[in-house]
Amino acid sequence: MRHLSHIPVLRILIPFVTGIIVGIFMYVPSWLAIAILFSGFSGILVFHFSNYFSQRYKLRYLFGIVLHLFLFSSGVLLTQLKTKQYDPYHYSQFESAEYFLLRITEPYHIKQKSLKAEAEIEAVFENNKWQTCRGKTLLYFATDAAAKALQYADMIVTNAKPQPIAPPQNPGSFNYKRFLGFHQIYHQFYLKSGRWASAGKGFSNILLSTAFELRKKFLNEIHGQILVPQEVAVCSALLIGFNDLLDDDLLSAYASSGALHVLSVSGLHVGLIFVILQRLIFIPDNKKNLNLFKQLLILLLIWFYAMLTGLSPSVLRSATMISIIIIAKQLGRDNYMLNTTLASALLLLLINPFSITEVGFQLSYLAVIGIVYLNQRLVTVLYPSSILMNQAWQLTSVSLCAQLVTFPLGILYFNQFPNLFLISNLLVIPISTGIIWVSVGATILSALPFMSSLVFYSWKITFVLTFLMNKLLLFLENLPFALISGLYINIAETWIIYGIIAFIVWFLLYNYRNALYGALALTIVFLFAQLWHEWNILQQKTLTIYALKNSTAIDLSQARKRLVITPQQVIEDKSLLRFNINRYWYETGKREMLHIPFFQQPSESKVKEIFNSKIVGNIAAIQDGFIQIDSKLFFIPGSWLPKKTPLNKIKVDGLIVTSRFRNKLPTLFKYFDSDLLIVDLSSRTKVDVSKLPKDLQIWDCRKQGAAQVKI
Repeated sequence: MRHLSHIPVLRILIPFVTGIIVGIFMYVPSWLAIAILFSGFSGILVFHFSNYFSQRYKLRYLFGIVLHLFLFSSGVLLTQLKTKQYDPYHYSQFESAEYFLLRITEPYHIKQKSLKAEAEIEAVFENNKWQTCRGKTLLYFATDAAAKALQYADMIVTNAKPQPIAPPQNPGSFNYKRFLGFHQIYHQFYLKSGRWASAGKGFSNILLSTAFELRKKFLNEIHGQILVPQEVAVCSALLIGFNDLLDDDLLSAYASSGALHVLSVSGLHVGLIFVILQRLIFIPDNKKNLNLFKQLLILLLIWFYAMLTGLSPSVLRSATMISIIIIAKQLGRDNYMLNTTLASALLLLLINPFSITEVGFQLSYLAVIGIVYLNQRLVTVLYPSSILMNQAWQLTSVSLCAQLVTFPLGILYFNQFPNLFLISNLLVIPISTGIIWVSVGATILSALPFMSSLVFYSWKITFVLTFLMNKLLLFLENLPFALISGLYINIAETWIIYGIIAFIVWFLLYNYRNALYGALALTIVFLFAQLWHEWNILQQKTLTIYALKNSTAIDLSQARKRLVITPQQVIEDKSLLRFNINRYWYETGKREMLHIPFFQQPSESKVKEIFNSKIVGNIAAIQDGFIQIDSKLFFIPGSWLPKKTPLNKIKVDGLIVTSRFRNKLPTLFKYFDSDLLIVDLSSRTKVDVSKLPKDLQIWDCRKQGAAQVKI
């Protein structure tokens, strides 16, 4: 492991990040973390000042232990300090607050039916006085003229109550509550027209305020120069990270082809801006003082660009990484890029330890580590003779290195693998580079007189390049086998795959043959884990009623076969499926799926036939509201019920009430005998327990989320 001596930051990061993860996902009493921190710090002092330990080489491992304890406890304590929920002045501590004073901390985002903004709660009115507090929250405004006029740093007052972020309502669905919790947001406000009032202007960061204003002007410039919605959306996302305009079709095309990274201002974009600035600000390297001024100017311009994009996490990472590389170069400490890259990660984690939970943080640093560590070895495998082929091979090598270290996370988070990522990157990266070069040129020229014609044609070139990129990716998405979707691995299996990759790389780079045995052993473990998962899938037999707003979806799964009863629009809504259902389908196996539309109301004669039948158990598997799975029988009541109460109630194992049923619940039990009542999220029926059978088990999807019944 002598090569690890070049990356001392890695030795710091491992225990520190472990402490952060423990601090996020486990409760560690503050006194215990402080005790460990104090013990570790004391141990470091003892080793540093004591000759006894410094002269005994065999005891050197003890110093490593106390140092790791110190770094581990530092990670735990830092995470606790950054967790705003523990803050005694957090607004959630004021449980009887009547009014809230909020400051808008970013320009609002346009949603389908509302305007969304992030805000800081500055004070609450409680016990007849205003009290200072703090804490972030989300605001959802009704779309009206007053809300549209809101800007960064505006203050508002409301008597609306903050609503806790709801946990996931469906199995396997995206955990939005945990995601926002990592960003220290635990509540949200829904502000209808008239429920809030303007309260003037609050504290405004002049740099952010200027950046937001310039961002708005730049967006207006894009809208004015490029008139086609899809190209406007991609240019806005690619150039300044504004992705509110991207539709599902575009996102799907970029994700399926492995080019989604282009739509967020990332290291690629900031790196290109850095290269452009290096070439525009020409100062010979031998002019040390002038070169120092040049690098400082580039740093300022890069951070100004970062503010122009709203300081999104991806830009913050990239700008920090570039900044540390520039500083390391000026200090003559840039001899090992991997150590410099990890130093930027350490700095970001010191500022915000919750960055470790961001998918973008994980993917971007893994990609950079893969490129820095592996690309120099891989690129030397081939030496193309032509310049064009050499550039293509270098780009291919970079893409392969990045994909090798990021694909396990891609499968874990997105359940897919883009087969055409090499082709898409060969096409998209040169085109997106051209878009950035031309648009930056157009922006500079627009500040000069008599350049309007050149600016006009520059934007036309930008439009053509963006149009070409969109069409190419839409074409690639529709090619056969462009994407492998429906993949599923859990966190443990992800770590196993990374272990296999590490052992194989260890063997290839250092010719350590025992690493092959490690890779083989982990491969066997992975295969057994997959077999166990497959066996569990084959044993499953479940009825699931998903919690979907304003709709119903009922899922009958047996082994890998799945039958879904839901309206056609649910199956066609890719966004709804992606956030609520898809991951659960992938986890539980979905090779054969049959979709049938929701039940139609049967005829009056059919109603009589059903309720006069004495052999209910022989009803077809799905017929007229009845669902039979083996010996289990469920019924979905509609607006139809016979006028006369039957002599013999129909015995069912469960009643599933949806929006189709508009009568009162006690009416059902005049016709049916059931121990289980499931109320779907789409239903508006009130549940009055006092008027229902005493031993009835009730599952209300409106309060409890999706219902699952094991058969």
